[in-house]
Amino acid sequence: MLSDPAIWALFVIREDHLAPILPFAAMLPTRLGSRYRLDFLTRDQAKEAMRETALTGDRQFQSQALNLLVENLAAISQNPDGSYRETLEAGAYVEPMRSWFR
Repeated sequence: MLSDPAIWALFVIREDHLAPILPFAAMLPTRLGSRYRLDFLTRDQAKEAMRETALTGDRQFQSQALNLLVENLAAISQNPDGSYRETLEAGAYVEPMRSWFR
C-alpha cells in the first residue's frame, strides 16, 4: 500500500521501541528517513496540551479534573526491564502511555 505515492503513513513510536523496527526500514519508501524526537511534557505543558485539545472540540476540563489527570499520568515510571510501576510521588513529566499498561 505504501508503494502508492498518494498514500502516506505516520508512525509514532516511543524511542525505546524504535530499535526493533529499524531492520524493516528498508521496506518503507522513505526508509524512516524523517524522524522527529518529541521531548517529554512537563506537568504544565501536559495541562496546556490537554486544555487546548479539548477546546478544539468545544469542550473544556474542570480544573480539578485536569489536575487529577496530570497527577495520575505523572505517577508512573518505567522499570529497567520495560515494565511500568506507579510511584507514590508524581514525577516531573507525564507518561502518555499509562492507560495502555493498566
